[in-house]
Amino acid sequence: MYKMYRFIDQYLEETICAVTFLLFVLLSNVQVITRYVLPPDYTIVWTEEIARYLFIWCMYIGISWCIKDDSHLKVDMIRLVISPKAHRALEIVISLVIVAFSAVMIFYGYKIFFKQLAFGQTLAASGLPMWMVYLSFPVSAALVIVRSIQRIFKLSRQGV
Repeated sequence: MYKMYRFIDQYLEETICAVTFLLFVLLSNVQVITRYVLPPDYTIVWTEEIARYLFIWCMYIGISWCIKDDSHLKVDMIRLVISPKAHRALEIVISLVIVAFSAVMIFYGYKIFFKQLAFGQTLAASGLPMWMVYLSFPVSAALVIVRSIQRIFKLSRQGV
């Protein structure tokens, strides 16, 4: 059980992003080939739509991955003029703001998700339910909260 938890903790976002991005690239290439190389009768119309929504999932899950790896863009000029202790406190405050913002994202993301679920709207070309796209928003926000809390504990224990 611990090995499974550790694997999920270490590789969840990377795996999801890798799979969704790989499928995005494959479907985009299929779309280009069927549109420009094959006759018009062989064009697969749903590939572009699915690729777009896979990219959305990849992007939203990537937010959590960047928080986990501390690889978001940031202005580090402040770090040069404040003490390491103050910098650690600032990083904790930033992580708390991210948690609060992500909680709002979850709240409104699930409201939109449940509306889509109730309406039964489907994607135009593929016919897949639209809620599958809107689910990426609250799921990624939940992962961001988990990774931000992990970061707060790490900063509290070890420092920056």
